[in-house]
Amino acid sequence: MLVDATLLIQKALTVHEETRRPYSSTADALYSESETTAIMHHYLARQAGRSPHIHYIAGFAAAGHEVSAGPLEQSLLQESASIHALIDADMTARLSGADEYLEQMLGQHVRARTVDRRLPRFAVLDGAMLLLRTDHASVPRFLIVRESHVVRSMATLFDAMFERAVDLSVAARFAGQSGEASDTENRFVRVLTMLDAGYTDETAARKLGVSVRTYRRYVAETMAQLDVSSRFQAGVRAATLNLIPAPRPARGH
Repeated sequence: MLVDATLLIQKALTVHEETRRPYSSTADALYSESETTAIMHHYLARQAGRSPHIHYIAGFAAAGHEVSAGPLEQSLLQESASIHALIDADMTARLSGADEYLEQMLGQHVRARTVDRRLPRFAVLDGAMLLLRTDHASVPRFLIVRESHVVRSMATLFDAMFERAVDLSVAARFAGQSGEASDTENRFVRVLTMLDAGYTDETAARKLGVSVRTYRRYVAETMAQLDVSSRFQAGVRAATLNLIPAPRPARGH
């Protein structure tokens, strides 16, 4: 079971506060993006001769609802490091296949995956440092935590989510698609809807107005597009990518 992210963030703030001087406040401990970038560079420069591991939530330093990498994230992406990135539901919904940001995230040295939930904004450097975004007075600010058990907890949270996430190269095929049902649903989504409803091949084929053989070919094509090997996996991945239309509310009598 995944550890609750909100509780971990509160724990990070609490532990950090308890280890600071009594007269220091959390607000005093927050750093600007430029200051955080400088601290990050200083830490990574000390790792010369080895490839550090960077795990972070994509867009964690972006301004507002922008789909872009701010200076801090740009710095992360330029590092010679093993980088794992998670793109959460908020950002995935705003991506399109032509986004420069999307192309950047598909770079060779970045393993990027998507999840169907909102995530806290943070980065873990080498399992030794946590950069936690916690805006102060509507201004982007970052808390830097080095307490080992807090950093490890956030790294464990990230790893657990990453293990269950969908590869970005697969999600990118469907970027910008709407999850809303309509009378003109394309065949791909209609097949997913049939699978999600649990219809037999015969019933699904009849509803789509095709032969059973044709329907099974459609299913095979759908599984290939989702890069899965079973119908069950197709359903899980489609749900993760928000590809299955939500049920229409029943009309009142």
